[in-house]
Amino acid sequence: MKKNLLLLALAILVSQCIFAQLAPRTPLDLVNDAKRTSLSFENTHLFQIDQNSKRSDLRIEKAVERYNVFDINLSALQKLNQERPRTITLRIPSTFTESFDVELVEVDIFTDDFQVIQASDRSPVSVDLGLHYRGIIKGDESSIVAISIFKGEVMGLVSSSLGNLVIGKLKTEKQELKHIVYDDQKVLQELGFECHTEDDGKVYTKEELTYKGSNVKAAGGCVEYYMEIDHDIFLDKGDLQSTTTFITGLMNEVAVIYANEGLQTLVSEIFIWDQPSPYSSTSSSGMLTQFKDNTDALNGDLGQLLSYQASGGIAAGFSGLCNSDLDNSLSFSSITSSFATVPTYSWSVMVVSHEFGHLWGSRHTHACVWNGNGTAIDGCAGGIEGTCDLPGFPAEGGTIMSYCHLQDVGINFTKGFGTQPGNVIRNSVSNADCVEICNQSFSCDDGFFNGNETGIDCGGPDCPECPPACDDGIQNGDEEGVDCGGSNCPECPPTCDDGKQNGDEEGIDCGGSNCTPCPTCTDNIKNGDEEGVDCGGPDCISCNGCFDQQDFSDFNADMGIWIDGGSDCRRSNSDAQYSVNGTGACVRLRDNSSSSVMTTSNLNLGGFNRVNIRFSYITVSMDNANEDFWLQVSTDGGNSFTTVEEWNFGDEFENEVRYFESVDIAGPFSSNTQFRFRCDASNDGDLVYIDEVRITACDGDPAEPTCTDGIQNGQETGVDCGGPDCPGCPTEPTCDDGIQNGQETGVDCGGPDCPACPTEPTCDDGIQNGQETGVDCGGPDCPTCPVEPTCDDGIQNGQETGIDCGGPDCVPCSTECTVQEIDFNDFNASYGIWNDGGSDCLRSTADAQYAVGGVGAPVRLRDNSSSSTVTTDNLSLVTYQEITVNFSYITRSMDNANEDFWLQISTDGGASFTTVEEWNLGDEFENEVRYNDAVTISGPFTNTTQIRFRCDASSNTDYVYLDDIRITGCNSDPGDPTCTDGIQNGQETGVDCGGPDCPTCPTCADGIQNGQETGVDCGGPDCAACPTEPSCTDGIQNGQETGVDCGGPDCPVCPTCDDGILNGQETGIDCGGPDCVPCSGECTTQLINFNDFNSSYGLWNDGGSDCTRSSNYADYAVDGTGSVVRLRDNSSSSVLTTDDLNLGAYQEITVDFTYVASRMDNANEDFWLQISTDGGNTFTTVEEWNLGDEFENEVRYFDAVTIPGPFSANTQIRFRCDASSNTDYVYLDDISISGCVNGAALALPPASSSTKPQAESTVQELVLVPNPVRDLLQVNFTLNTQEEINMIVRNLQGQVMNQELIQGQNGINQQTINVQQFPAGIYILQINSKSGNRSERFIVNK
Repeated sequence: MKKNLLLLALAILVSQCIFAQLAPRTPLDLVNDAKRTSLSFENTHLFQIDQNSKRSDLRIEKAVERYNVFDINLSALQKLNQERPRTITLRIPSTFTESFDVELVEVDIFTDDFQVIQASDRSPVSVDLGLHYRGIIKGDESSIVAISIFKGEVMGLVSSSLGNLVIGKLKTEKQELKHIVYDDQKVLQELGFECHTEDDGKVYTKEELTYKGSNVKAAGGCVEYYMEIDHDIFLDKGDLQSTTTFITGLMNEVAVIYANEGLQTLVSEIFIWDQPSPYSSTSSSGMLTQFKDNTDALNGDLGQLLSYQASGGIAAGFSGLCNSDLDNSLSFSSITSSFATVPTYSWSVMVVSHEFGHLWGSRHTHACVWNGNGTAIDGCAGGIEGTCDLPGFPAEGGTIMSYCHLQDVGINFTKGFGTQPGNVIRNSVSNADCVEICNQSFSCDDGFFNGNETGIDCGGPDCPECPPACDDGIQNGDEEGVDCGGSNCPECPPTCDDGKQNGDEEGIDCGGSNCTPCPTCTDNIKNGDEEGVDCGGPDCISCNGCFDQQDFSDFNADMGIWIDGGSDCRRSNSDAQYSVNGTGACVRLRDNSSSSVMTTSNLNLGGFNRVNIRFSYITVSMDNANEDFWLQVSTDGGNSFTTVEEWNFGDEFENEVRYFESVDIAGPFSSNTQFRFRCDASNDGDLVYIDEVRITACDGDPAEPTCTDGIQNGQETGVDCGGPDCPGCPTEPTCDDGIQNGQETGVDCGGPDCPACPTEPTCDDGIQNGQETGVDCGGPDCPTCPVEPTCDDGIQNGQETGIDCGGPDCVPCSTECTVQEIDFNDFNASYGIWNDGGSDCLRSTADAQYAVGGVGAPVRLRDNSSSSTVTTDNLSLVTYQEITVNFSYITRSMDNANEDFWLQISTDGGASFTTVEEWNLGDEFENEVRYNDAVTISGPFTNTTQIRFRCDASSNTDYVYLDDIRITGCNSDPGDPTCTDGIQNGQETGVDCGGPDCPTCPTCADGIQNGQETGVDCGGPDCAACPTEPSCTDGIQNGQETGVDCGGPDCPVCPTCDDGILNGQETGIDCGGPDCVPCSGECTTQLINFNDFNSSYGLWNDGGSDCTRSSNYADYAVDGTGSVVRLRDNSSSSVLTTDDLNLGAYQEITVDFTYVASRMDNANEDFWLQISTDGGNTFTTVEEWNLGDEFENEVRYFDAVTIPGPFSANTQIRFRCDASSNTDYVYLDDISISGCVNGAALALPPASSSTKPQAESTVQELVLVPNPVRDLLQVNFTLNTQEEINMIVRNLQGQVMNQELIQGQNGINQQTINVQQFPAGIYILQINSKSGNRSERFIVNK
């Protein structure tokens, strides 16, 4: 037994030593420890602000808004490298923020066996590893700082609540020692970052999200990093030393992020490809695959490949530590050295830390895996991974595993990984068997907190004892708070939550100048310990007016009226932690013996009929359901006791939890009444601590509850409300009351308080959405809506005596005018009296999903042109006093408040129109929601009145769908009743039916289809449902039909585009409509040419020295890779011009392109688009773009210009730059030319006559069929080798619509893309191989 105890003691001692040795040291810990050991933080001045250099000379990008340029003090830099001080204070001068000092402590970021390996001979090389520091901004304990000092360079990252500052050398040959400090927020947004590590859907448990800090390994385990550096970084830096400088400085900044989380990381090896590497993929996943293939062993716990290639980053998964499969411990980061000339260390730190974070075990913060319930932490990515509500943005900035760099809130490095991801990572280290305790060599004079030391060079078994200090950031010794109080430290400042009355407080933590007012019994509010408004509790009168306090004991001074039972009952200040306020004394009962009691002296309660006892308690070490304690009463002076209440472990209490109890005891009582508490446990280690016992008594019957007594009692459901007797409680909106109220945007959903409303329409979500025609009813998916007559449904029904008027419910019908239906059209058969305005107006069954019933053909308007209208014929409305237009609509893809549509009227035959109503996005409508509206227009009218709808959007992908348009008029002279006036009058028994003069009214048994029937005597609101057997006249494709009511063995042959007859939706014989080729005279869009300039100029020609195509401008390409065309200055060579193009057959052409301008600096700097129809002899400017009006520098724009014909066989198009110097640039990319060609010309060959050879590419041929396409696009391409292909589809705004990685085969390859969900328009399909790209345009028709 003694031997076992000895082993246990040794284990505890070793554990304590390890904790002392390995306690996590944050940057703040390092600084405080250094100060405690009296290390000197000498002021160092390395930087002097350069006020003379111009921004343009240093090529500092526009995104760098807040910055200063520094000159370096070379002598001070040399002194630092020679003397290598352990601690310094470094001054950071600034004009864009206040200048500040950083307090720094030297750190070692390498393992003892660290080495730099060159790939050419796999041997170690000798390089200068620099001088690395960590610390804080002086006076800001929440900040973090990492600074690395080299012989000719300083690298640094400073992060605080105000943002992240980057310090580094500018990349400019003429100014080799120029450094910059800048705020990185806009740069991070500009650079962007997308991680390609896919979420696996695993939801963290609450245990996995909780870290208790009790594991030795988590506190002291060193995770070692193996870093592999691609050849492109080596080429950029120039040699092994410069490459090592860049990487070690970067890893010091990565390490400070982890150190601030209490996690220790070291770099074990840097492997540099000083010769071409085996890494060539253009995707992050491809780079990771190649890294895995090339890695057989790992000098470290986790490995990462760094390269400028590809984009974003990726990790192999979420279990990299100690994984038996080496591949799962690897990751890849595409970093960047600089943003033009500006170093981007913070961006690279974010990427590297992020991907390592995955390997440590953390998923993205926008994944639905957090909070213990499968929800996301933030919504910075703009979407979520998984299925949960999208949260908002964190106000104080995002964390490492977030995408908040894309938002204005940015990444706050001081928050590190955040609580939950940080705990996941710490638990990962705790459970990692292979992670070893940090074993860097140490001594008692090396200036580091290491080895067995408990402070810097002090404490532990080997070094001198550390002196006590009042600035170690913890409450220890006899301190009363953290570094305050006690015998040595300054007095602790008063606070409003320290549990005592101090400062100018008027009570405990209340009153005075800083704390909330103290409760009183006359302040007309229920507060403090009151049970009602200014009544009840220990201080105020009883709420029912009869309780009198008999005794109150807090046991701080003595036992008062209570008597301890003996050895198992004690009152002691040593139990202060279990008293109510954590100070003073309480009474402890234990075990189960005759002494396990505390009992009052005799109390004279003979005149009372009720007693109330209140008290507070905490239990410790009770461990089974039989462990409890009792409250008892005796009315015979203690001879016998009756138990009135007992508290059992597991039922009434858990250990270490404070409870407050109130017990009512009914009389009668006597003059020698006693009360006692008795412990009923099983040993003297089972304890209950009792405090603040209050005894009150009542000598009368309790007052009956009333609805005005200010407390919730009786059967009330609230204070003086609810129940059978009181008024109903006010209905506060809740998220489960079954109605839409408060700020909800749907029934019990939406707004600031309730869960987000479902984004997918359902038939039980309580709102009208999707294709529903009512709330959760109608449309193709939901039950039919009940037909309840209303006063605004546009028909005469119910007890109305006219359309929507008369009867007991609606407004009286006007005696001066009668409402008559003028026209109704659902557009299923034709336009009727309505006329389409041209190409931007379409009636088509292809849009059936936007029709009222989900079938048929609505009218679609788009864009904002002269053809974006649908207009009636001339209508003779002279006899009408007013007209009403009822209609239904849905919008799609409208995207700002200026996108709208109008209803207009003309009384002069269409010569001029007046807008009578407009509908704006955000005010009157939201996209993808059905609305029903009605507009009444007052007369007078004419015989040539026209009504039209007009779309006022911004592109041909902004749509409004109109359906079920009904025009009614109030006629001042209706004349005698007729059977066609649209109202029930005269002797009619229905609207225009029945009686002696009109046709018989429809019935469900008259053998004909009439009224609202959908079949003969069936369907509609009144008759039985029609049978579901297919027929050739039921208006749907069913049975064996191959089309709607056509095809198959029973129905007529379906119309085709080659059957020699005018049928279907054709506008001519076998031509026109949505399915056939255009008829002669109509016009359809055809792609003429597209060029992304990655391979060559194609049919474009450079004008000379001021026009250049180069991959050096890849930063200005659409994807950040490839080549673009750069124009500059204003000379005869500042142009980009096409070959002669044969465009004679085209009615109009459209030029789409994207551009970025740079360094244009006044409103006269612009560029033009021009056209020539005489082979380039003369050019006409068709559009120009000016700085400040159409563009700003360093911003990407997408534009399209339509040019009307006629054109010639030698038409040329050119772009021309009109700037003022050869440093004013416009970068052009992805130029496409398409033409509107009539039907007869569709077979024309490509418009270009150019025979320029294309650069050799792996992709030999690319053919897209059919083109135009409606649903499935077949992609045919030929490769001359087997390799991975990246196939991307973009719209003309550059948005990626589809992307696939394909393992291409040598020879012919085929792929299919489903484009049914693409909006109608022009798209670019691009196939990227490692040797080149190939693109083709295709058109999606609807």
